[in-house]
Amino acid sequence: MPEAGAAPARWQQFVKFSVYRLGAALRGAPADARAAAGRCLLELLDASAERMLTRVYSTVGTRADTDFVVWQVADELETVRAWRAQLLASPLGGGLERVLVDDDALAVREPSAPVAGRRG
Repeated sequence: MPEAGAAPARWQQFVKFSVYRLGAALRGAPADARAAAGRCLLELLDASAERMLTRVYSTVGTRADTDFVVWQVADELETVRAWRAQLLASPLGGGLERVLVDDDALAVREPSAPVAGRRG
């Protein structure tokens, strides 16, 4: 319980959009290698979903320069960064091109004043 007169803890979340394109080597790889890369991506996304809110959106057919977007929301920035490091260190990491490079789209979100007191 906070001390009398102490400021309440601030709640915030980190929201990140990461945009990727499959590299030429992965696009031209044999079907079994592409399938293995797909399984690797699914495993990594499942691991992400266990640690934070994770959504994936295909951009195939809507944008020529990207293939998919990963949207993540976490209470700790390190959670998002650790997953990104895991992705880039995986066998799949070398076959992906990052479309937005400057830490992609990263933001800190705080609740509006009426909602702030609801989260414990």
